[in-house]
Amino acid sequence: MDITSIKNVRLKIGANGSSTTIQPLHTIASKEVRQLNLVENDIQPMSYKTYGLFCEQEIKPFTSFFIRPAVYLNRYFYRDYTHTSLQPRLFMSYRFLQTNQFTFSYARMNQFLHQVSRLDLGAISDFWVPSTRMLPPAQSNTINLGYKKKISKDLRLSVDVYCKTMKHITNFAEGGNIFYDVRQWEDNIRTGKGRSYGTEILLLRKAEKWSAQLAYTLSWSSRQFPDMNKGVWYPYKYDRRHVLNIAFNYQLKKWIEANCIGTFNTGDWMWLIPASASNPNGSISTATTFVNPSSATLSYNHLNGQRTPSAYRFNCNTTIQLKASPTFSHRISAGINTLFAADNISFFSIPWMIQTNQASENITVKKTLNLLGYISYTLSF
Repeated sequence: MDITSIKNVRLKIGANGSSTTIQPLHTIASKEVRQLNLVENDIQPMSYKTYGLFCEQEIKPFTSFFIRPAVYLNRYFYRDYTHTSLQPRLFMSYRFLQTNQFTFSYARMNQFLHQVSRLDLGAISDFWVPSTRMLPPAQSNTINLGYKKKISKDLRLSVDVYCKTMKHITNFAEGGNIFYDVRQWEDNIRTGKGRSYGTEILLLRKAEKWSAQLAYTLSWSSRQFPDMNKGVWYPYKYDRRHVLNIAFNYQLKKWIEANCIGTFNTGDWMWLIPASASNPNGSISTATTFVNPSSATLSYNHLNGQRTPSAYRFNCNTTIQLKASPTFSHRISAGINTLFAADNISFFSIPWMIQTNQASENITVKKTLNLLGYISYTLSF
């Protein structure tokens, strides 16, 4: 509901609700895994509900300045556990000299679905579980400062600096695994804190028939759990220091367009199996590496100690808008993904051994995808 009570003041009020059912282990335990008898019983489907009310007010005291305070009230239900949260938000914008804009935003958000990660299953795996009495909802507080500049009619620049703190985020306990006792899965998960900060730069050029975009992100992300890694902060597995995206779009005809997107990002962090040997240079080679015992450092429960190789991805896509009718529209898209793949790491294995007089680490990096073609049809009513 949108209410305009007085001049330059707008009030928005709304409500929402959702019901979600998930079955975490069922989505990852393949037939081959079950044949190993690692899973005693499936985790039963988990259902939770959320209901929310929100209120947002936009105040514009001057032509070049406006404030948008907002608040979101949420109620969460999972079995016999309920949680109520109040999430304030604030956005401010100031324009000057016609072509410049400063922005500030603050947002508190709660997430009721926890992402729990494991890296020692051979492939990078994520479990998703709902919040419970033992695992309260994750909460984040984000502050963002932004600057936008209209350099010319077709060229725009934006720069953002952000800082984000988190609490009640989750991870497996050291040695914990819900494969072995799905009935007590909560006991194998720990809650802790997180922090992320960085800057994002975007340069956009838009002409009549084409547009080009260059985006770069420099960021840091880390986690801390009291009873893991001796309580020391360590890099989050998705702590990708550099991310570069280049996109190009061309409108061939009114009904057909083509676009290309290229992405580069530094590798993810991973942890070694406890008591394995780590290379002193702190990096993983795509080739098999044997560590010299005299220069090897044994790592006991040191989480996420090495970074996987950088990833390069490329995507070309063409979309054709088919003839529409008064009641529906439809289109066909076709393209090629990861055209020039280079060390796209999504699967790795670390067989290891430690002997009295020798320590070695054999790291095998595997690509699960080099080239993928796809086609899709979309019908909209």
